Amino acid sequence: MRSDIGSDVPRSTGGTVLGILAPMPAAPFHRRILPWVFAISFLAVAPAVIFYTAGYRYNAKKNTIERNGTVIIDSAPRGANILLDGTLLSDKTPITLQDVSPGSHQFQLQKTGYSSWSKSLDVHAELVTFLNTVRLWKQGTPQRFSDGPADLVSLSPDDGHLLIVSSTPTAAYEITDQGAHVLMQGKFSPAPSGKLEAIWSSDSSAILLQSATSGSWLLDVGRTHQVMSLPTAQYRFEPGELVGNDGTAIISILLSDLTVQRTPLQGVADVGVSADLRHATGTQELVLVM
Repeated sequence: MRSDIGSDVPRSTGGTVLGILAPMPAAPFHRRILPWVFAISFLAVAPAVIFYTAGYRYNAKKNTIERNGTVIIDSAPRGANILLDGTLLSDKTPITLQDVSPGSHQFQLQKTGYSSWSKSLDVHAELVTFLNTVRLWKQGTPQRFSDGPADLVSLSPDDGHLLIVSSTPTAAYEITDQGAHVLMQGKFSPAPSGKLEAIWSSDSSAILLQSATSGSWLLDVGRTHQVMSLPTAQYRFEPGELVGNDGTAIISILLSDLTVQRTPLQGVADVGVSADLRHATGTQELVLVM
């Protein structure tokens, strides 16, 4: 019996079947052009993305491309609204703005119950501008803390006490709380002269009041409410005490009861909490011993 199936397929003499391959159809135009479109788009967009992530922006006022500046903003209390050139930002303090264009900008901070704060600042390319010490004041009726002129007004670190020193008509001091209630007051003897500086302890319990020309005083705000006239020395606060160095001895004053201890310096220039400053043997060089 003869079968005609596959009779049109050529056969070789060796029994191998030979086929005729039809040519592949050409890819559609859009499939051939898309890779080129993607490549050209990438080459055009990539530099712009790189420059953008590096902080470069187009300045329409100057018609130039320049690198932006950074502004760090913080306030006390925190959580204040921020307006940049009159536009309200979505974030609140504290915040770091990394894409502020160079030039003059108006910054304004607002918080409910507090007076607003504003200032015009110049932002420079590739530099950081700090607005991290902005204090917002509560709204309310002003309170009179003292009558007459004041030579020095100093607020404690915890914002709970206010020191006022005046030399007219007498050399007097006054320390009040937030409600303008007087906690302690008195007069200096001898009267201070020259520029005064007030240094508070970290817990706001004591004040070092010193003048370059008339001496130093320790005001104990939190415990004994006493004023102590101090011998001439260089003073600093350390935890629980006031430490002075007069060049011959270390003067330690405990803040708990104002007791004084004097330790002569023997080969030691100064003593710290965790280190000593000593003279190297046989030389005048100073060595820090940890």
